[in-house]
Amino acid sequence: APQMAAAEYAVYNNAMTQTDAKAKAAALEQYLTQFPQSAVKETVLETVMALYSTFDAAKTLDAADRLLQVNPSSVKALYAEALIRKTQADAITDATAKQAALDTAASYAQKGLAAPKPACVSDADFATLKSTEYPSFYSVIGYDAFLKKDSVTAIDAYKKEIAMVPPDATKTPGTVLQDIYFLGGAYM
Repeated sequence: APQMAAAEYAVYNNAMTQTDAKAKAAALEQYLTQFPQSAVKETVLETVMALYSTFDAAKTLDAADRLLQVNPSSVKALYAEALIRKTQADAITDATAKQAALDTAASYAQKGLAAPKPACVSDADFATLKSTEYPSFYSVIGYDAFLKKDSVTAIDAYKKEIAMVPPDATKTPGTVLQDIYFLGGAYM
């Protein structure tokens, strides 16, 4: 574990022991302001991003952007970027702007799929991370390709997504079932 001066540890520990998500996020942001070169900056940004994801998409995206500055291969940050940007793109009515926004979301998904396993993460934990996040990366890529009428890419992405999810996910309403519908459209 990284060594911290007593003054830094006191601020860090106070932030980490907050129980309310908003208070904890605010305290961790204050910690990052006070100790911008912290040895635990990446971990703190991951925590901040996870906290924001429960109540503020814009702040989640901002934390993900900052995390990617520290670690451009952060699968968790790339996951947040891909999903939030896809959601934002869905709300855009102008077709050209929508496609550009989806292209951006898909580029984060591609980077997420290409990100190497971090040295500090066990093979088992990385396998778990892949099983939870890769299907969403493939979903974002598939949707982007589907709307561009790039059937080959859409079919490939959707097939990879469906192969990674539990079979029950293909039978209940949700993203996977919707993507199976899009897969059918891509085949047509």
